This record gives sequence, C-alpha cells and structure tokens, in this order.
Amino acid sequence: MSTCGVLPPQEIRRLVERGLLRGVDRGNIRQATVDLTITNEAYRVAGLFRPQQGQSVRAALQATGAEPCSLDDPFIPPQVYLIRLGERYDLPVGMNLRTNPRSSTGRLFIRTRIIADGIDGFGYVSGAFVGGLWVLVQPTVFAIQLTVGDALTQCRFSEGDAGLTTDEFYRAIDRDHILWQRGGVKPLGTNELHFNEDGARIYLSVDLASDVAGWEAVASDHVITFSRMRRYRRSDFFKPLALPHRRIILRQGRRYIFRTREWVRLPPWYFGTHPEYHPELGEFISNYAGFVMPGWGWGASGEGVGRPITLEVTAFEDFLIEDGQLLASLSLERLTDPSDAHYDATETSSYTTLTAAPPLSKHFTSE
Repeated sequence: MSTCGVLPPQEIRRLVERGLLRGVDRGNIRQATVDLTITNEAYRVAGLFRPQQGQSVRAALQATGAEPCSLDDPFIPPQVYLIRLGERYDLPVGMNLRTNPRSSTGRLFIRTRIIADGIDGFGYVSGAFVGGLWVLVQPTVFAIQLTVGDALTQCRFSEGDAGLTTDEFYRAIDRDHILWQRGGVKPLGTNELHFNEDGARIYLSVDLASDVAGWEAVASDHVITFSRMRRYRRSDFFKPLALPHRRIILRQGRRYIFRTREWVRLPPWYFGTHPEYHPELGEFISNYAGFVMPGWGWGASGEGVGRPITLEVTAFEDFLIEDGQLLASLSLERLTDPSDAHYDATETSSYTTLTAAPPLSKHFTSE
C-alpha cells in the first residue's frame, strides 16, 4: 500500500461510509472513479466561464447572461449549458479530486468542464473542499437529450503526488508490459517507444491500416438520447473511412474517431491519463475522455495482451497524418492499493471487445 496515489474503489466506498461523499449511487463507483450525475437545474450560458478564487458559481453565473432551461429540450450544438451535479463532498486536507468526461461522452464529441465554488480552474478541487460541482456542457456535433441522473463526467480522488518518477515509469513499462505491438504480438520495451521531452509521457501512434481505419462525424437531424444504448444507426451520424494509402488529411473543424497502433495493458495498480492537446504534435485534439482505467487490457488475472485506445480527434487546421504517426500520449498514476474491481474483471461493454473498426459509443447499433 502507498500513502500517495489515486484511491481504488474500495477506498471510495469508505469515503461514502464516512459521509465525506454523499449522494452517490454505489453502482456509479467504477474501477477508480465515480460517475457524476446531473440534476434538473440547468442553464444556457453565453460561453465557457469559471468563478474567480473565492467566488461562488452562482455569483459568477450572473455575469454570463444565463437563462434557465429544461432537460425536456435537447441540447443543441454549439450552445454551452451549465448543469448542477447531484453529489456533495467534504474532502479532508490532502485529498484532491480531478475529473474527466466519460468515454461515451467523448465519443459523441461533447465537451465538458467541471467548475466548483471558489476554484479558479477547470476539472479539479483540492483538500478541505466542502460543497458540490457543476458541469459545463457543449455538444459540438450532435443534438443531445439528457435526463436527470445521466452521467457525462466522472471523478477520481487522490492523496499526495500520484505520479511516477521517470525511473519508476520506465521500470513499470518494462516490468509490467504496459505497451504491446499491434495485435498483441509482443510487449514493447522502453527502447522501442517514443517519450516526451521530460520522459513523463509515452507517445502513441495512430492505426490507419484497418479496412475501416476510422470514422468521420457528420451533421445529423436526429437527436441522441444519452441514456438510450444501441438505439441509433451509426450511418446517420458517422461515415466510415477506408484509407487504402494509409493516410488522411484531417480537415479543420471536423471530428474523427481513430485508435492507437499500440495496445495498452494496465495492471490494477495503475491509472492512465492522456492529455487532449499536444502542441508539439500538431494543432488538434487527440481525445476528449483522457483516461485509461486500472485493468484495461489486463485480462481477468494478468493474461491480457492489451487493447487499443480510442482517439476522438478534432483538427484546428488541415493536417496530414499517416499510419504510425504520433498522435496522442499516455502517462501513469499509481493507486494507493490495487483496484478490487479492475476493468477487465468487471466490464462486459463493447469497449472490451476487439472490433474490425474503431469502436463508437454504446449508443449506436453495429449496422
């Protein structure tokens, strides 16, 4: 056990038992995160904003030209909305909370930003925080229908510095076989990988070799109800990308789904993060969700050979990419204890099944 790190689900359950985390359905506690659920208090706002240090969200809201809105009406792109979340926190000194969109949120290209009273920043609160959270929601392609209790985002809790030193990071890659060659052929060692300048992140490359190498989101008149799974024809929302020359020009403002050539295998004692933007690689967002759960690609007991990571890409300018080109990155955070409910031992979703094309969100049928 480490005194510093991301809390596993067994520790999150203890936070609930101690009354430090309230309003949480036990079923929303995942492999190292908690799904954050929306209430019926929602507003249209003029754009993204955050409160100043010491300012409440409600006070900051008054300056945004906010208008109350109903969840009975769909959220229309590119309008920005603000929704109050249902969970309440009483975090002790030394505990931090960070948030990410859920995978299904990212694969619908919904931008989310978490804000909180008195915190002049997005996506985090630090120790001694008492209160609740709000989420800024911006559909960018598809109209979305939301319902009270929907979870667009999730949070993780950590104590101290959860990051690995460069030496620890390199040892973990070689010892625990974190990265595998496409197809799970063999583990990749540190001498076969590309790292960023300070050695804190591994770069991941894009796989454009499949018959359907990816998907491009297209405008649709249909509204996606977020809580309805396997209800929508993917052809109404995406067009497949067959790339016989294994290259594509990403067009400015368009949105794509790809996956990595490297297969990722995380032991139950690590949490993976990958930033959405890498200016050194190009002017594009490479993912919206930004996390990899403990146990991803691990198998039930460590027999796994990894699994590709799905990338949700938005180009800020026309940009040519080719098969095997660097497009994203991965870093690791330690857990204080191995997760007692890691991903491959608990999930039965489509994300655990290898498919011929990069997987879309669970809202779509396979036709």
